[in-house]
Amino acid sequence: MRNRKASRAPKYTALVLAVSLWIAGGGVASATDTVINEDYYGILCGNVDDDSNNTLTVNNATVEGDVYGSNGGGEVKNNTVTLNGATVRNGDVYGSYAWGEAKNNTVTLNNATVYGSVNGGVSSSADVTGNTVTLNGATVMGGVCGGSAIQGTVKGNTVIATNSIINNLVYGGVASSGTAAGNTVTLKGTTVNNGTVFGGYAHQDGDATNNTVRLINTTINGEVFGGYKNDGDYDVVTGNTLNLLGANTVQGNVKNFQTINIRHARWGTPALRTRDAGAMTNADGGQPTINAEGIIFTNVPRVTAAMKTTLIEKAIPAAYPAYEKTVSFRFGTTLKGTGTVKKNENDLIFEVNTKPDGTPDVEVQEETHNALMGAGAGMATLSAGNDFIGAATEGLSQAANVGADGVASYAQMGGGSIRQETGSHIDVKSWNAVLALGRKNEKPRGTFEYGAFFEYGRGNYTTYNGDLRGDGFTYYTGGGLLAKYTAKGGAYVEGSLRAGSVHGETRSVMLDENDEPYNCDVDAPYWGLHLGVGKEVALKNGDSVDVYGRFFLNRRNSTSFDMGGHYDLDALTSKVIRVGARYTLKRGGKWNYYGGLAYEHEFDGKARGTADGFAIRGTDTSGGSLRAEIGATIEPDDKSPWKLDLNLAGFAGKKQGLTGGVSVAFMF
Repeated sequence: MRNRKASRAPKYTALVLAVSLWIAGGGVASATDTVINEDYYGILCGNVDDDSNNTLTVNNATVEGDVYGSNGGGEVKNNTVTLNGATVRNGDVYGSYAWGEAKNNTVTLNNATVYGSVNGGVSSSADVTGNTVTLNGATVMGGVCGGSAIQGTVKGNTVIATNSIINNLVYGGVASSGTAAGNTVTLKGTTVNNGTVFGGYAHQDGDATNNTVRLINTTINGEVFGGYKNDGDYDVVTGNTLNLLGANTVQGNVKNFQTINIRHARWGTPALRTRDAGAMTNADGGQPTINAEGIIFTNVPRVTAAMKTTLIEKAIPAAYPAYEKTVSFRFGTTLKGTGTVKKNENDLIFEVNTKPDGTPDVEVQEETHNALMGAGAGMATLSAGNDFIGAATEGLSQAANVGADGVASYAQMGGGSIRQETGSHIDVKSWNAVLALGRKNEKPRGTFEYGAFFEYGRGNYTTYNGDLRGDGFTYYTGGGLLAKYTAKGGAYVEGSLRAGSVHGETRSVMLDENDEPYNCDVDAPYWGLHLGVGKEVALKNGDSVDVYGRFFLNRRNSTSFDMGGHYDLDALTSKVIRVGARYTLKRGGKWNYYGGLAYEHEFDGKARGTADGFAIRGTDTSGGSLRAEIGATIEPDDKSPWKLDLNLAGFAGKKQGLTGGVSVAFMF
């Protein structure tokens, strides 16, 4: 890294845009779509005793010189530099450069290019702690350093590079005459060319301890060190850790790590591959402890007994003692079991253990149950539409909804929050809507209404499976036909058909090889029907009682998808019978009120499926619930053409919660 003098004054030549006024102890500056010559500071001032809390943002600009968040003489902390699509030529980037302590400064490069180096915090004579450099889709030609001190401790600094290119050295922290401890380098989908990666680097008089390097699908055309001492005293290079996720390649040596953790790996591709045999060495002659307990594999083929894959290729030294250990493992989000990790010449091999009956020692993970619970949440949202279709069937028959041309129309929307017991349980917050058009025909013996409808519903849900939680989103879009015949005596029969597509987005509690949660989108057709019979009995005072029985059938087709493994979910069917009564107050005024009580029973509601060929623990929503409802309607009259229907329903039992809806119509 190139050292700069902290006393250097900033120079500006024109074409700086949108630079704000500087206030002592904190300032903001920005430049957009311009060319900046010479050095560019986040503050518009030379050296001050406390250069803190300054912010510099450069958007799509070119800087012909250095970039500083702050360049001060005292303690320098909490400064931020952000380069968005910018280019820095003939210079370096510093979150801070200080004589005193450099603390908690931040540099972020988003799709930016720097021809020099990038430094989180630098101090010439004090400690450097908690500084961070973050690269997102960036290119850096001159190297990256989280924190650097000429005299002082370098501790807790961080470099995070994602999908970036670094053509030089990478340091979590560098101490010229002190200790480099607890620094972290994370490289994800990144390529390092012509350089070495150091967790912590101590020149002299200090330790290089407890630093961490984390590699995720990264290629390093050089070496990797957990800790480094250039005076050769490696007794103080201890406690350094290498975490491996995905598939990584290192062309040179992998040195001075006391612990190597293999957390995620792709089946068939080594988590670490080196060019030379025995590249994994420590300068003190010791060997790292390799830990693969709880390893998660992705891209797994069909599971068989004694199937093998290579975890580390070439890197194990010949002097490394014989190694064989039984570990637990997981295959993506689907299976879990036990396997054996053992050394084979310069490789480290993983093999699935075999049961006495010759089958692989695997079983389905409990987390797979969440996939079925997500399907159940989609069905709960779809079933909430039953009441809206029923309301539309009833609404088309009401005289107030029929126009002069004989065409009836009805629309309703609403939502609610329902807890559905499944063996575990799901909380679903849904919103539903229906729009129906039809006709009403008067017959000598009764009336016949028929029509078509469009429906839409959506819901956010949370699944609770013991200590495991999952979240997701679902919606459906469809339509159908409905009809109702009412005899003169008040008896009626009704029915509907519906069909469409239901979409689900599952967010699992499981992590992929990049340590990110799996997200999965699933679409499946659905269809359904309902049949009902009842009788509305008029009372002497103008009130009425509606006694009814209804049957609802909804079916979501089977579906398959990949989410850290292959899932096949069976078709899911809901069969519900509801029996109840509604009492309506009709006293001849503008307002009418109603209330009702019903019992409904789910006869099916069982969800089943497999994960990589193994049966998932199913869900079951069968059982009984009580449904109570209240509502009010405002009828149109000569003074107001508006018709309003408000309703609220509550559930207790297998299904718990509240739903409600509102229908508004304007009568022409």
